[in-house]
Amino acid sequence: MVCNKVDKRITFLSTGGLEHTSSSTPCTNCPYNVISKHYYYPAIGNIMSGNLIVLPYISDNALNIIYDTIDDDNLLDNVCITALVKCPYNNKFPINENVIAHCIQYLITEFNADNFINIMLLGDASRYMMGIGNIKEYLSKVVVSKKKRNYFVNYNPLVKDDKQLELFKTHLVKWYSAIINKTYNYDVVRI
Repeated sequence: MVCNKVDKRITFLSTGGLEHTSSSTPCTNCPYNVISKHYYYPAIGNIMSGNLIVLPYISDNALNIIYDTIDDDNLLDNVCITALVKCPYNNKFPINENVIAHCIQYLITEFNADNFINIMLLGDASRYMMGIGNIKEYLSKVVVSKKKRNYFVNYNPLVKDDKQLELFKTHLVKWYSAIINKTYNYDVVRI
């Protein structure tokens, strides 16, 4: 992991966006401070489900692809969705290592506070959280940590390649089915 120092002053909510204006927010001293009101989006869905999807950054398009792929009205009852970078992406300001190092602190806090067991890391979230460079190699694997967390990886839903998008959808449905039915058909890698 990039960072292991966590700010204990931060409290995460379970739904919607949160506007921060005080000096003790995740947006304080953020290197990706491109939004003047410091919008910060905590996780949506059921934080008690034990199941988490981690987007690389906040994106309505990515969320829509997930909702369309997993055609289940109970999706947000069964999983929680969050992002590594907790504010909307801005094309004028690329996300860099400094932004990731800042934001990852708050993602780690979410992991620990809500005790997730099945975690699907999408796109760059898998690279930064687990050091996975080639996602394709890990699509059929589950990485089990010492804390007995199951980490799965998949492509970013916003991939430009149609083949990768179809692979994303296939593996997202496989993961969702596995966590709902509690039948895992993955090769196990222990760390």
